[in-house]
Amino acid sequence: MTSAIILAGGSSRRMGEGVDKLMIRAAGLPLLAHALLAFEHCPDVDEIVLVSREDRKAICQELAREHRIAKLACVTTGGVERQDSVWCGLQAMAKNSDIVLIHDGARSLVTPDIISRCVAAARKDGAAIPASRVKDTIKRAAPDLRIEATVDRSQLWAAQTPQTFRTDLIRRAYEPLVRERVIVTDDAAAVERLGHPVTLVECDPLNLKITTPEDLLLAEIVLSKRNGKC
Repeated sequence: MTSAIILAGGSSRRMGEGVDKLMIRAAGLPLLAHALLAFEHCPDVDEIVLVSREDRKAICQELAREHRIAKLACVTTGGVERQDSVWCGLQAMAKNSDIVLIHDGARSLVTPDIISRCVAAARKDGAAIPASRVKDTIKRAAPDLRIEATVDRSQLWAAQTPQTFRTDLIRRAYEPLVRERVIVTDDAAAVERLGHPVTLVECDPLNLKITTPEDLLLAEIVLSKRNGKC
């Protein structure tokens, strides 16, 4: 069984004061609905666990009903840090799940194809994340903003979600984080701490995390084109 944990508890600070970005509409639907529908339409996903803030739970449940997300198993409350919310999702999903995808709800441009390729890679290697090659020249700078070095970009990749794992592996990776209050920036980093390799699944850079009004404009164009509206 394959479970998807979708994280929908962010603060949306960079989108503007008082804005719940996941409920902003793009191509006619809330951003969160686009993410949910990608997992709903992916044949390799059996259930969805949505992790939200307590004050958003009713809104998320209503959105799932409105858009007929039949795979939604539950909406559960997250924690203070992203990894706390992931841990809450791991506790809420089906006990017999052997593969779990962990996805940021703000990545509304994810596709069923990306999801399926991540599931296949995780079944083979235990841990896999979608990523895109870094195209820009990367500079490392000092605190005073003077360049210290130009970084070789040939080995640099931009990590995306859904980050996908064998369930036993990600649980084992997260248990010490929860116990020791160690902060990691993504789920792959937790697995890397165990010394377990993580496979990259090369994906389109358009699977971006929508955090700013500029990202929203791009999402509107891409989603409208996918839906034949432009």
